[in-house]
Amino acid sequence: MLLDIELGRGMDGFQTLEAIRSIYPDLPVVMNSKREDVATVVRAMRQGASDYIGKSFSRDELLLKVKRAIQHRHLAEEPGFLRGEVRERISRLVGDSRSMRAVRRAVERSAAAPSGVLITGESGTGKKLVARDIHDLSECAAKPFVPVDCATLPEPLFESMLFGHQRGAFTGADRSHRGRIELADGGTLFFDEIAELPRVTQSKLLRVIQERRFLRLGSSRERDLEARLIAATNRDIEKEVEDGRFRSDLYYRLNVLRIHIPPLRERLDDLASLTAFILQKKAQELKRPVPHMTAEAMQLLLSWQWPGNVRELENVLENAMVNSAGDRLQPEDFSSIQHLQPMAADFATARKAVMERFERQYLGTTLRSCHGNISKTARRLGLSRCGLQKILKRLGMHNGSERISGEM
Repeated sequence: MLLDIELGRGMDGFQTLEAIRSIYPDLPVVMNSKREDVATVVRAMRQGASDYIGKSFSRDELLLKVKRAIQHRHLAEEPGFLRGEVRERISRLVGDSRSMRAVRRAVERSAAAPSGVLITGESGTGKKLVARDIHDLSECAAKPFVPVDCATLPEPLFESMLFGHQRGAFTGADRSHRGRIELADGGTLFFDEIAELPRVTQSKLLRVIQERRFLRLGSSRERDLEARLIAATNRDIEKEVEDGRFRSDLYYRLNVLRIHIPPLRERLDDLASLTAFILQKKAQELKRPVPHMTAEAMQLLLSWQWPGNVRELENVLENAMVNSAGDRLQPEDFSSIQHLQPMAADFATARKAVMERFERQYLGTTLRSCHGNISKTARRLGLSRCGLQKILKRLGMHNGSERISGEM
């Protein structure tokens, strides 16, 4: 449930939340209010809200909080997973390119050790999924996975939300509150976009990591940090350290194990499998049949640079499905990227992208004219059959069969 605190006449959001909790105690509730002061947030969380969001939220922020609330509900319902079953679910990291196979191996190695992990990669590449898979494959899979969104958490709220507070610690704190560290007891504490933390907050976090102990606000009794730490950032973290924006000592504490997720433009071999996976997922969400991707539409997707990575691909495919008139996705259904210009790049990168686009279009046209027959296409192009197959594989156009149809 998304529940506004300012409901107008009658009960306010807090009274409504109390009534909901008495009837549906396990229902995840995300509170919403124009008031973002500490007392309001603390009261909402104390009364059982799963999360809190201000009025000026983005679509992605809202979706993240809703998904997080649902995940916590599932964890409460299923206190443990068999590791074999979890290993099956690691297919959340879709793709069979060399780079994604390397990421999966790194995830499994990281899951086997209790060391800290730093995950790097551009926005939209799936850093949160990697963090969750590490947790689910580890010995603490049955324990909580608690995310801390460093980019959206206001600095005045950070200490209270992370460390918790005692009753009377500040105005409005009429009850004690467990922070994220305590909630992650025995599990995983995930700091998303760790480079967004202000320097003063970095210092406080560093002290906790070094001493493995912390204090609730207003308390004199130290508590142990029992959670494993995973951090992620979309920034060039070494450059942040070099420029003095991120503490080097905190960086070395976090950067014990390192996993880098490559951008989608560097693993276009995975685009076809990602597209099929996303279309199936979106079809279930939209309650409609899985659409068919034409070869022309697929070539359009392959020609795009995907600055927003997998998240952008999801949005583009959902937009195309909603706007499509039939059950076949054509290039004209992808208006959300057709009117955009390719992402700016240096000369070598731009030339490579243009050449790959030309190769895909030229080979795709010739293949269709030869009805997908590899041998016939190779003869027409003046290439050996093996040479053509290598080019098609490099461009992500080869499906491993003797013939490649005009549609994908």
